[in-house]
Amino acid sequence: MKLKQILKKNQLVNRQYIKYKWRKRKVSYGEEHPEKTYYLIRRTPGMLGLFSYVATNLGHIKFAVDHGYIPVIDMQNYENTYLPES
Repeated sequence: MKLKQILKKNQLVNRQYIKYKWRKRKVSYGEEHPEKTYYLIRRTPGMLGLFSYVATNLGHIKFAVDHGYIPVIDMQNYENTYLPES
């Protein structure tokens, strides 16, 4: 059994890993536009319906705009029901 599978079975370790992976963090991608702050919107993987994505993303977009961030929705780099399996 692989280590990742063993750790997934341990709920305490799995919960801490998920919190770490999906934490909020501020990242700088260069000095060309340091005044711009992007807010990356992503969802935890799972079988979610279209309206779930719409409702959640609208809430995140409102948060980003209210705080002066530029919202970016990333549905390509994280597993979701609308991407073909690779």
